[in-house]
Amino acid sequence: MGLVWIAIFCLAQSQGGSARWVLPAPVRYVADYAAVLDDKTEDQLNELLQTFELRTGIPFVVLTVEHTSGVDLPRYAARTAMAWGIRRKGSDRGVLMVYVAKEKVLGIDYGTELFQVLPPVFKDELPERFESYASSKDLPEAIYLCAQYTAQKIASAYNVALAETRSAQTRPVARPARGVLRFLAAAWLAIGLIWLVRRAFALLTKKGRPSADHTRVVDKPEVTTFRGGMGPFGVKELSKSR
Repeated sequence: MGLVWIAIFCLAQSQGGSARWVLPAPVRYVADYAAVLDDKTEDQLNELLQTFELRTGIPFVVLTVEHTSGVDLPRYAARTAMAWGIRRKGSDRGVLMVYVAKEKVLGIDYGTELFQVLPPVFKDELPERFESYASSKDLPEAIYLCAQYTAQKIASAYNVALAETRSAQTRPVARPARGVLRFLAAAWLAIGLIWLVRRAFALLTKKGRPSADHTRVVDKPEVTTFRGGMGPFGVKELSKSR
């Protein structure tokens, strides 16, 4: 794995000039160069952003890096978006969201055609929202929620609905956990009721049994052990043995 990162670094450095810090473009919608996203979150981001582009025609990419090579984040994001073709002349409406692991900050860049939907002040709003998410959730989820929030904000302006795979208020495991607890509670209640019914039945039938003194008078039947396998209750085998 180390050789892969060395090769990527050498490729980026070989570009020369002021753009030598621009990394190779991703195959899909997520470029996790900082390795901060788990596989599940990365898959969900790819699914979300693919649906977003198919329904709006707007490319949206998420990039994570260790550092920006000394370049300020807004310029780094803008130059990368242009180098990767996310923002193009004549179609300047792509979106690039960047997380910098060293500084633990998140930034965003988008084309001028989206200014009516995302005014320039949004570039300050989203980092604040990220800090709020990161204070109460793990990093991959905070990054996902920022991408989801941005995509939904743009999609709503295009009258497009996007399916939500995560919620900013509750974690995905919350509802299943409550359902399991309800099932267990119902199961214990049913078991308790069955035990009470059987207990009551045992107490009622006990009254009809003969007393201990009476049973002593009755002769006990001859007990023969079951040797099994030769017929119903071993009758045939017992008759042969006699």
